[in-house]
Amino acid sequence: MSLLKNRSMRFYFVFFLILALAIGGSVAAFADSPSATVSVSGAAQASESGATFASASPVVLDGTDHHALSTLSFNVYDNRGTGAGWSLTIAATTFTTGTCLNTDHNLGVTPNNFNNGASQASKITAVSVSDIAGGTYTDPTNDVGYTNNVYTGVQILADCTGSQSVKFFRATAGSGLGQFTIKPTIDTFIPASTYVGTYSSTLTLTFAQTP
Repeated sequence: MSLLKNRSMRFYFVFFLILALAIGGSVAAFADSPSATVSVSGAAQASESGATFASASPVVLDGTDHHALSTLSFNVYDNRGTGAGWSLTIAATTFTTGTCLNTDHNLGVTPNNFNNGASQASKITAVSVSDIAGGTYTDPTNDVGYTNNVYTGVQILADCTGSQSVKFFRATAGSGLGQFTIKPTIDTFIPASTYVGTYSSTLTLTFAQTP
């Protein structure tokens, strides 16, 4: 009887040891912590391209002042992935029927004091932003052209050489990540006293990779 009892105890001890090893192995398996990584790289630069200009409809003088509306359209691509933001400036030559001299007809300037300041015939009264299809973007947050949190527009300063650029839109830091179509609406004032003729102006659009 004593011999049988001792053998039984040894059997139970071996079974308990095997069970403990099985549990210990199971716990060790759940302790593994593999990591997943994704490498994301961005473009070296942000850019602007494809600028087009929709000319305003012809104006017929009728004794009243007129506003000629036109639209500038272009695309902005910010695939850098830095959230640094970007900005846009515009410069223009004076709307003129000739060579932008005192003897020619210009919009937005009085010939007698033309050399004392820039023309202010045109103003950006609105800027629309739309996503270019194909991605999930962070739309640009613009804070240019606002007065007391109300968008009042940006006056375009023009001279004979188009040297007076003004910032009219910017994507603040943390916004403007993606690809967008930007469309500023330009309002050109045509006073009732305007001389007849075909007036032209050259616009210069500048894109900067910082706000």
